[in-house]
Amino acid sequence: MYAPNGQDIVRIKDCPLLDKSNQKAVGAVSGALSYLSGSHELDIERIGIRVSRRTKELEVALWTAPSGFPRTQVARVLSDAVKTTSIVRVMTKGPSKARRVVGVERLSGSGSWSELIDGQKMQLSAPSFFQVNTKGAEKLVELVLSGLDVQPDDEAMDLYCGAGTFTLPLAKRAGFVSAVEAYGPAVRDLRRNLELARLDNVDAVGGDAGREFPDTDADVIIVDPPRAGLAPEVIQQLSKQPARAIAYVSCDPATLARDLKRFVEIGSYKPVSVTPVDLFPQTFHVENVCLLKRV
Repeated sequence: MYAPNGQDIVRIKDCPLLDKSNQKAVGAVSGALSYLSGSHELDIERIGIRVSRRTKELEVALWTAPSGFPRTQVARVLSDAVKTTSIVRVMTKGPSKARRVVGVERLSGSGSWSELIDGQKMQLSAPSFFQVNTKGAEKLVELVLSGLDVQPDDEAMDLYCGAGTFTLPLAKRAGFVSAVEAYGPAVRDLRRNLELARLDNVDAVGGDAGREFPDTDADVIIVDPPRAGLAPEVIQQLSKQPARAIAYVSCDPATLARDLKRFVEIGSYKPVSVTPVDLFPQTFHVENVCLLKRV
């Protein structure tokens, strides 16, 4: 947190979202950066601390402008303050509401963070999204795959696939997967995760789901769009698919309801089940897995 002057770092002692075993990391990182800010211009926009219970990895990510930065000093002081497996600097440009990542620097350690999900280890770079509730994410995967009843010879499609949370388990069960993701860092993570899992039956495509919609006839489809939901043109393209089922993972019930109405109005797919998953306990947020079947 920053002081009202926008420069001084206010020390934060703990964060209720972290495991008790890692609570000291927050105060340690805050203290180290507060110490560094006394003699260096850090120009930090935000700080991320990612911890995995399963892999025991802890990464500290510093988001800054791509200007001068005391890399060596920051790496040394942070490494002395907290036991990390990775320290990275994420450089961004642009206005505050539309910043874009222009580079990621490894300051110390592996330069990435890993998580274990559905028995598969995944490597993730600091800018990439990943569900903070690992058990909840596994429940999403279970609901999606069981709902689609994926068969070994199925042609599958995974839109808005991110770093591969659904792509990897889908590829282990289907014949071939066309995976599309617009965010550059996530596409790079996806390709690396496919290599780590030794999966060669996936076509990983970087780009907007509407413009890069796979030129294939899918048997099963997964869509996990951002909060804004599906663009009308994507719904039109999905409606032309012969797939027997679509699993729609949504973090916003309102946009989910809007998109389901559009499918019904077109007459292509109809919802047969919606399962809420409380991925963020004690908040109003909820994830939904909706299964749609061909009309």
